[in-house]
Amino acid sequence: MLSKAQYWILTACGVLALGLTAANLWLYAGMRSMAGELDQRQLYVQQGAQLGVLYQDIAKSLAEMALRSNDDKLIAMLAAQGIQVNPAPATPAKETR
Repeated sequence: MLSKAQYWILTACGVLALGLTAANLWLYAGMRSMAGELDQRQLYVQQGAQLGVLYQDIAKSLAEMALRSNDDKLIAMLAAQGIQVNPAPATPAKETR
């Protein structure tokens, strides 16, 4: 049989164990929520990087088209978006001997 002191010590340890279990569950739920948010942010960054390459290709194609057709409106639209359209400098022809 347990003495009164042993009974209360064991009861306190049981309550402490239940409290720690509840705290662990609460922290686990919080961490899962944060992990889900982190996954969403990571996906957003990855998609942004993929779209950045696509946007760069589109801007390059538009700039080339504007230079080929000498379209001032298209050049102005690209300039309004911060894209400078400058014709490529002519490369000098090499002399052949």
